[in-house]
Amino acid sequence: MSHFRAPPIGFPPYPPSAAPNQFGGPPPPGYGMPPAPPGGGFPPRPPLMHAPRGPPLPPPMNPPMAPPMAPPMAPPMAPPMAPPMAPPMAPPTGYGAPPVPPGAFPPPPLPPPTQAPPEPSPWRQVKDETGKEYWHNTVTNETSWEKPAHLQSAKDRLLAECPWKEYTSDEGKKYYHNPETKETQWTKPEALLNVEAKIAALETGSTNTTALNAAGDATAPVADTAPQQQPQADQAKEPSSPEYATKEEAEAAFVEMLEDKGVETSWAWDKVMRHIQSDPRYNAIKRIGAKKKAWNRWKPEKTRRLREEERQAHIKARTELADFFREHDAVDIDVKYREVSNVFTTAAVYHKVKNDRERQELYVEAAESKRFREKTTFADGEKQLRAKVDSALEEMQGLDQLMSWEEFEKRMQENPVFSQEEFQSDVARLVCVEAFVERMEKVHQEYVAQRKAAKQARRRVERKRRDAFLEMLQDLVTAGSIHHDSLWRTTYPLFCEDERYTDMLGQPGTTTLDLFKLLIDDLQEQLHKDKKIVRSILKEKDFRVTGNTKAEEFLAAVNDPRVKDVTPLSMKTIYESLLERAERKEAERSKAKRSPTARSPSQDEDTKEESKKAKSSE
Repeated sequence: MSHFRAPPIGFPPYPPSAAPNQFGGPPPPGYGMPPAPPGGGFPPRPPLMHAPRGPPLPPPMNPPMAPPMAPPMAPPMAPPMAPPMAPPMAPPTGYGAPPVPPGAFPPPPLPPPTQAPPEPSPWRQVKDETGKEYWHNTVTNETSWEKPAHLQSAKDRLLAECPWKEYTSDEGKKYYHNPETKETQWTKPEALLNVEAKIAALETGSTNTTALNAAGDATAPVADTAPQQQPQADQAKEPSSPEYATKEEAEAAFVEMLEDKGVETSWAWDKVMRHIQSDPRYNAIKRIGAKKKAWNRWKPEKTRRLREEERQAHIKARTELADFFREHDAVDIDVKYREVSNVFTTAAVYHKVKNDRERQELYVEAAESKRFREKTTFADGEKQLRAKVDSALEEMQGLDQLMSWEEFEKRMQENPVFSQEEFQSDVARLVCVEAFVERMEKVHQEYVAQRKAAKQARRRVERKRRDAFLEMLQDLVTAGSIHHDSLWRTTYPLFCEDERYTDMLGQPGTTTLDLFKLLIDDLQEQLHKDKKIVRSILKEKDFRVTGNTKAEEFLAAVNDPRVKDVTPLSMKTIYESLLERAERKEAERSKAKRSPTARSPSQDEDTKEESKKAKSSE
């Protein structure tokens, strides 16, 4: 025999677990408990309890207390019900009483036809671990946080159609949020007040109707009572739908209905149907599948449009806040954002940008823009002031590079331009100092340029004088008055009175004696080169200069194109030096003949030359 005990019949299943995701988790196992309702949790901040998350709170302020709602009028007391009249009892028979005539009493009324009792709704109200109520279908095992449509009363439908919902903050204060417009406020909206007034009127009217019906039933005769079919209050009439020529027009009307009804893209299809089924345009599309397809086509386009509108609104809010920061006096680059952020909280444009980091970025950009604008304005004013100072300096006379600031300041005081009010500030004085420094630098540069030009002109004159003196010496060389062995003391009388020589006197740099010595060095070097050329020619022609060689023979021997640049004076000098050497050698040979043991240097040279000739012939 099993020890398992089944729960009593009608015992509600356990609600979904409140963990891990805000009452949206799976229920605990066992006993056929219903699954958690779809949607993943409770709606944001439901009334009379603290929800995990809710819509954004209104701006921080002391909200005005909502006026208390007028208590609903108590329904008037129904008149006391009169006890129903008992039907007359038939007189007892016997005891000498006369018999009852036929038809004296009417037959009793027939009972109303028996009707089958309505089937109970499969939906049951269940509470979870925290006391939160939800609905469970015992047949389909479905769960829902919202009350099923067929169980909703007129009050529930009125509250569901109102876009404003009531929530409670963490501090216990009530506030109101509209999920369609994303608005939040502390005071109770007028739309919600109207709905509550309708509910109060509905409750008052239903109470009065019930009382009146009860009183009428009590005072009516029994014979007049007849079964009447009461109309159902919750039964809705089928809305009539207009006819459309094409499918496109029908779908356009359906989409227009979605826009007018404020359908949100995050809603489920079941919620959309419940929200729009009372509109005549709901039946513009006949088939449910076609309606859902039209809704699915409208939803991404609506999402894209909402995102674009949100983006444009965000851009507009950023632009307005940036303009607000740029015009506000408290914005400064030297003041941090957190030090003055409380100053901006009273402005509505400040709260349009929700992210505080974006506000800080806009503040920094506005502060930098403001500083840049101030710098630009200051720079423009400084440029205008500087132009006036430069113009006045150009008109001043007698400025040189040795002028001091004190002297210039005295000149400024005498000038009527600098006596104006705009030149009395510290900024103007600084501009004047900068202009004076730049002006002095310019004057100094002009002075240096003049000195340089004068120096170059003087050097040009000195160079021309040197060239003229060298040209004079070259003329003397050509005339034969100066040669490689010339001396200054023997040559000086030739040009001491020449103007080209006297102009060189007292000139810095190279003197006339230096130029003369350089010329003699050049002549000696050139003579040495000419000697080499002549010796090579003589060696090629195997011509030996002896003590008896005449000048004509020598010139004939060295007649060669290579000696065309050799001057006659140099050629004469070379001939005399070779002749002198030949005579010296001959004298040494004659001396050697007289003393055979002695050997002269010239003989050694001849021996070396003969050995070289022998090697070359080999």
